[in-house]
Amino acid sequence: MFRALEIAASGMAGQQFAMDTVANNLANVSTPGFKSQSAQFEEMVTQDSVNGMVGQGSRVSGSESDLSQGAIQSTGQPLDLAIQGNGYFPLVDPSGKEVYTRSGSFHLDAEGRIVHSSGLLLGGGISVPQGTTTLQIGTDGTVAGTVPGNLVPVTLGKVEVVGFANPQGLLAQGQSIFTSTDSSGPALRQENSALPLGLGTVNQGSLEGSNVNMIDQMVSMISTQRAYETGAKVISAADEMLGYANGLRR
Repeated sequence: MFRALEIAASGMAGQQFAMDTVANNLANVSTPGFKSQSAQFEEMVTQDSVNGMVGQGSRVSGSESDLSQGAIQSTGQPLDLAIQGNGYFPLVDPSGKEVYTRSGSFHLDAEGRIVHSSGLLLGGGISVPQGTTTLQIGTDGTVAGTVPGNLVPVTLGKVEVVGFANPQGLLAQGQSIFTSTDSSGPALRQENSALPLGLGTVNQGSLEGSNVNMIDQMVSMISTQRAYETGAKVISAADEMLGYANGLRR
């Protein structure tokens, strides 16, 4: 009977994690580049000398991201960029390590460098000279601007887009930033691959919206709540049975 209490409690703990995941998805429904997540579970078993392998409930094995494309939303801002495809923008953190994002909200710092909304530099070392009047970014990422002393735009660099063999293996760091892991593999660049990587195109003046589906999340919230309530009822029923058994022993 005590096993029933432990099993039900493990299920309730897992459903609490699932509800936390749903809450986080709903909180980020308007976050550019955010990818919806879902809780993943696995069965727990133990060896019993009489009955062999016996179930011990469930536990959270992790969370899985939905990497489907979010809607592309026009902003009209020249340094808002969206990827139509599977790629990621490489950023450089203060230690010089490369990290990655789908959120393309960029701006220029005081030195004319392109900086992400998180404060990290865009990879590639692009610098926009002071006094540049127009900035054009092609679908291939090529950056051109009309700089002082030139009547026609000149090429200033290229916005890189990278991919991964297993993007599910990327590790979220917050602020829509990810780091690579052994599971994701290293960043892949099209110029180093003979195979098409499906990295996609760069859309200037746009941002990729969150791919959270409100209806799906509401359904998940209701089913998670019902599963949690069922676990609570199992605990209540097991407690009553224990009380009945204790009464018989008196």
